[in-house]
Amino acid sequence: RSSSSSTTSSYKCEHQSRHAWGTTEHEEPSFIIARVRKQYSSPPHHNFHHLDINEDFNRYYAPWSNKNEFEIALNKLDRYYQNLFYSKCYEPFIPIVYEPSPISYDRSKFATFKLIQRVQANRPETIQTLLKYEKRPGQAQRFFARINKDFRWPSSMPEYLRKSAFYDIAEDGPDFDAEIGFNIIFFYNALDRGEFIGHENEWVTVYKQKVLECGQRYDDDKLTSVLDAMPSAVQIPVDQTRLPRGPPTKMVTVYRTNNGNDYKVRVRVRRPNESLIALLPHDFIDVQDNNKMYSCVVDTGAPHTILPHYVKKTLGRKGWSTLKATAVGYGEPTEQYFASQMFEVSIGDNYNWSKWVQAKIGVWDICPGDKVQYALVGNDVSDQMAYIHEPGKPLKI
Repeated sequence: RSSSSSTTSSYKCEHQSRHAWGTTEHEEPSFIIARVRKQYSSPPHHNFHHLDINEDFNRYYAPWSNKNEFEIALNKLDRYYQNLFYSKCYEPFIPIVYEPSPISYDRSKFATFKLIQRVQANRPETIQTLLKYEKRPGQAQRFFARINKDFRWPSSMPEYLRKSAFYDIAEDGPDFDAEIGFNIIFFYNALDRGEFIGHENEWVTVYKQKVLECGQRYDDDKLTSVLDAMPSAVQIPVDQTRLPRGPPTKMVTVYRTNNGNDYKVRVRVRRPNESLIALLPHDFIDVQDNNKMYSCVVDTGAPHTILPHYVKKTLGRKGWSTLKATAVGYGEPTEQYFASQMFEVSIGDNYNWSKWVQAKIGVWDICPGDKVQYALVGNDVSDQMAYIHEPGKPLKI
């Protein structure tokens, strides 16, 4: 498509006109029925099962105009019966999936479908089921109070984004925004309903639980501009294999700490032309995360700088992506936030500081657990500095 505006109008046109089973596209949010496919066979066997089916009967998807329309109708019908089963008996429901069944008819003209079992659908969440996401007392209670009582996680929603949405909705404070969590959930409900069929190679921008546009992924400048105007907007790929992942990080650090492998430093971070500074000592203790300690080190195996969540909390939400990435290598699969604009970083020892250099840094998620023990100053910062490494001696910057 030539532009995001034309893509947006295409999306709206497609989805405002769908009224399968006499409903609108927003009534039953589920994507339980698998993709329908035609299956063809060799010429028919001549036996009593063979039927002479005329062309008028060979309308596979009537009264729908095409296969996509038919898929969406099946999805909605499936969710309707899920809700019916839950409301009647609240018992686990095995949803259905439609597949071509082997028949002796001429399947170049006709196809039938059989029912097979599939995985159990998500049941409504309760405070008890939400406790697994809780890192501070009361989070599950606050989340449950802010959602519909029959809330179910969308089937297609990755677990780490469920946690992300949970924290945004359950937490209070300037570093969290419930609207971000609701926007992410909205996207995956729409994905479950099949609303992005035909947009598989595009990214979807959601704001105030509405689709703004489908198109190419924003670059950092565009993302910063969008988030300045709409701080709770999110942009998510329809193709889930394209979800953000942190660049591979390998702990190949070279000052001698207890294990003799890395250079400990102090770190300070600020926005360009601003006076507010987040300061990390050699060993930073996060009092808001059960006194978790991070050793701040120069890491020659890290392409990007990854610091504690304290930095984002201190400097504020501006300039950070609203969609988390997952770590690759060190700390995997811990979530990370990456900056959409430049920050300034300086490192030092007990007496002196280096010059300020600019980098689009990242921060670990809040409460990252035991897999993360380091704040890593990566090559995006160290490559902008001149330093001397002499064997057996401290690093000189």
